[in-house]
Amino acid sequence: MPAKKDPTRRTFVKTAGAVTAAAAASSFQGPLIQKVKAAGDQVLYGIIGTGGRGTYLLKHMAGLDNGRCVSVCDVFEPNLKNGVQTAGTNPTAYKDYRELLARKDIDAVVIAVPLYVHFPVTRDALLAGKHVFCEKSLVFKPEEVHALRTLVNERPKQILQVGLQRRYSKFYQTAKQMVDKGMLGNVTHVMAQWHRNPGWQMKPDPVRQRERNWRLFREYSGGLTAELASHQIDVADWMFGAHPEFVVGVGGLEFIKDGRDVYDNIQ
Repeated sequence: MPAKKDPTRRTFVKTAGAVTAAAAASSFQGPLIQKVKAAGDQVLYGIIGTGGRGTYLLKHMAGLDNGRCVSVCDVFEPNLKNGVQTAGTNPTAYKDYRELLARKDIDAVVIAVPLYVHFPVTRDALLAGKHVFCEKSLVFKPEEVHALRTLVNERPKQILQVGLQRRYSKFYQTAKQMVDKGMLGNVTHVMAQWHRNPGWQMKPDPVRQRERNWRLFREYSGGLTAELASHQIDVADWMFGAHPEFVVGVGGLEFIKDGRDVYDNIQ
């Protein structure tokens, strides 16, 4: 007797193959960038914050032919020079982001500054009439998100987008489709892990030690929860289409003794 065909399983295997192909075609360490032909004038953009993350984004965006980086900004001279070089478009360099925002020719800005200044820079960019892509997490303090929501609602023609990287991954997008179609059954749990060994390293700087290592100090950083777990938490919210009703967390500073005060492990 021939084996009974299982269309659900067959579709699952087919989709899983598409997931593998998509994952191979794109890195999910950052946004999926697709090169397209410009239909009209290029989008002129500036980037505020050209440290490790900012220059990483610039390398991806350099392959776009419908956008052009015309300005970069960073308060740290080495980062600023690196941003100019990475952009490769001879952008104007600024140390004060307000000078960049004052330019009328800039349509959009990418914000990749440390978390604790996301809110003032994003707020000022919106007030300047720019479209904004801001790296996650969007805000440092809970009350700041309400101010940004109000501001965005007052400006329906402007776009504010948050850089939660899993949203750009074809791998995760396909998984979301599988959940929505019931191909995985009744999904009730998401278990996510992120392991780094070594983790963030303290960079020596006799003048700006705490600022340069901002992720390691609570006055500037949300620690592992904001910098890494935010991606995983967002995936869970996205898959279920809901937010947690309550949260329980534990953590500690037990392994890395270099002066930091953020936890080196959390759950």
